Amino acid sequence: MKFLEQIYLLRKEIDKCDKELVQILQRRMELVMEILENKRKDNLPVLHPQREKEVIEKALSSLDQGDFHKEVEHLLKEILKISRKLQSKKTISFQYCIGWIHGSRQI
Repeated sequence: MKFLEQIYLLRKEIDKCDKELVQILQRRMELVMEILENKRKDNLPVLHPQREKEVIEKALSSLDQGDFHKEVEHLLKEILKISRKLQSKKTISFQYCIGWIHGSRQI
């Protein structure tokens, strides 16, 4: 097999991984929003540092090899950051709507 053919096949495999990754991230964000609804009901904060630490440690422990430890840890931290930002954005929108409904129009 020529090198260009091998590169093409490897890129096709990467494309497949990217598609799966996007689907998994979409499902994760949907779950994040479900958690937000429960946090609202119990008046809990968006940020839970201990939980985030546990998520990262648990995920990193599932790595087959340590070659990508730092990169995966960085990616996980970014995913958690995005999740917090999404929850915070939705919380602010929710608070604004409630304020509007109750006539204060302020948060």
